[in-house]
Amino acid sequence: MNVALDKKRFGPWALVTGASSGIGKEFARQIAASGINVVLVARREDLLKEVGGEFSKRYGVEHRVVVLDVSREDFHPATRPATDDLDIGLVVSNAGTGNPGEFLKLDRQLHQATLRVSTMAHLDITHHFGAKLAKRRRGGLILAGQWVRKTAFPVWRMTEPRRRMYTALARRFTMSSNL
Repeated sequence: MNVALDKKRFGPWALVTGASSGIGKEFARQIAASGINVVLVARREDLLKEVGGEFSKRYGVEHRVVVLDVSREDFHPATRPATDDLDIGLVVSNAGTGNPGEFLKLDRQLHQATLRVSTMAHLDITHHFGAKLAKRRRGGLILAGQWVRKTAFPVWRMTEPRRRMYTALARRFTMSSNL
């Protein structure tokens, strides 16, 4: 299924995190198929270059590869020099990671990185790009990412708290942006 996006509202550029594979790649593909240029953000440079080249060739759009690990606390400042010269009208915050297994058997630092990807990365991306979208008075912001399934204790369950955080973040952005 393809979705045609309005280039005037959501273009000329879109940014997608987690764009090297899976749902992020599909978000980026559908955006490119709508004729909107894409900034592809993920950790795996080779895959990003391959995806970007494929989309440019197939859909005639420009692409920019930004290699970032959004689980790092310092990822956000690196997005600015890579995107400040672009008019980004659609942001898909989709990076995610799942760490299945028993909570107490997984490393604490792994849990912290997962929380950063699942919460703080969305907050930082929404705050930075949301201000730009509000200023241009059009565009869109999609918060997606890894949704951990509901499972029995003692496996870590994050679905409901994360859903609530996404909802609260989206509401606050919507109320303050007038989009």
